Amino acid sequence: MKSRNLMVIALAVMTLISVSACQPQEDLHLLLSMEHRTYHQGEHIAVQVILQNRGSDNLRIQTRMAINYPPEIPAFGDVYFVITSPSGKVVAFDQLTRVRTVDLEDFKILDAGKTYPSEHPLEYQITSFYAPFDEVGTYSVQAIYENRRDPGDGRSAWKGRLTSNTVTFALEP
Repeated sequence: MKSRNLMVIALAVMTLISVSACQPQEDLHLLLSMEHRTYHQGEHIAVQVILQNRGSDNLRIQTRMAINYPPEIPAFGDVYFVITSPSGKVVAFDQLTRVRTVDLEDFKILDAGKTYPSEHPLEYQITSFYAPFDEVGTYSVQAIYENRRDPGDGRSAWKGRLTSNTVTFALEP
């Protein structure tokens, strides 16, 4: 009886493992990087953002990549940043920039195994009016990319929200 129960449990575990292994993995990834790991107060701090298609199929993506906040207003932005200060507080990032509307030309095919942009990462200045860095210490930054739109010509595009890796940098006096 005990061996039968163990066999049923083992089969249940194997089924769960095989089902979870068959769940589709997200093919589109958001990568965040920084050129430097140490900055001084008042210095411009920039991050680089790249979309990467790790899948085997081409994806139609929205490439306007406008920076803004809050994400609840999708017409105004596609990328925003979550910045955490050395004391653990989320740094206010509430700059509303004037951005153009998404056009048909903003939708491009990202080939399997390729990145957007392909040659140089998109670089965003996250200092000055975007976020006040007034505390010395180590900050963390994470990017969020979101697309809720299709091109509007009957074709569909990748839609969803991606969260990047987290990068850290030290701010010194």
